[in-house]
Amino acid sequence: LSVMATAMKSTHPFSEWSIESLESMCRLCHLTLFNNGDTIMQMGEAASLAFIIIRGRVEIITEGSGLTEIMEIKYIDQSSCIGYEEFFKKLDRKHTISSLSPVLCIPLSREIILPTVMEFANERELFKKLIITA
Repeated sequence: LSVMATAMKSTHPFSEWSIESLESMCRLCHLTLFNNGDTIMQMGEAASLAFIIIRGRVEIITEGSGLTEIMEIKYIDQSSCIGYEEFFKKLDRKHTISSLSPVLCIPLSREIILPTVMEFANERELFKKLIITA
């Protein structure tokens, strides 16, 4: 649990959360492995999950107005939270995210986050701030 909680704490959305609250949340989590070349998120789909990358590398592709035009490609390594902006605001995905290596991550759903938010008052305030600023 402490490895997962430490990985979560090192990401932007959860950096101010207590280790105790993150460990509580991690009790509800499971690890997921994406193989090289797997699509983790597809642009346009509903954002039902955010992911904490523990190990691996992904590419984030932002497409332009044309179907084949790629406007921006970003590469992200471990200790990153991906897809959280759309997840917290309940928006459709703005990017396609694919694995460039095997990616070990923690998928986060509202069903995992909300019990921790309800249990820990400080995290409740941080969660409200995340929703506003995401």
